[in-house]
Amino acid sequence: MTSPDLYGSDIAVDDNKPENVVVQVRHWLNGHAHSAAASLAQVWAALNEFMSDSDAELPRVGFARQDIERLPINELMRHMERWVAAHP
Repeated sequence: MTSPDLYGSDIAVDDNKPENVVVQVRHWLNGHAHSAAASLAQVWAALNEFMSDSDAELPRVGFARQDIERLPINELMRHMERWVAAHP
């Protein structure tokens, strides 16, 4: 996976295997959201859509590739939160 692994902001060890990333993200969401997380397939699809949208949107608003790859976790989370709010 990686763009690189959620833009360098790993939340768990994933061995750079996309399937491990999705499992770890889903388990993290399930543990922190205090509700049942979406299925692995749904998380995978949403993550791919977010990454694709971000890869198109962020450069359009002035981010260089290296800027995107170095986003701090709090800024990445803000981008994710806005994206999730716009994609119910």
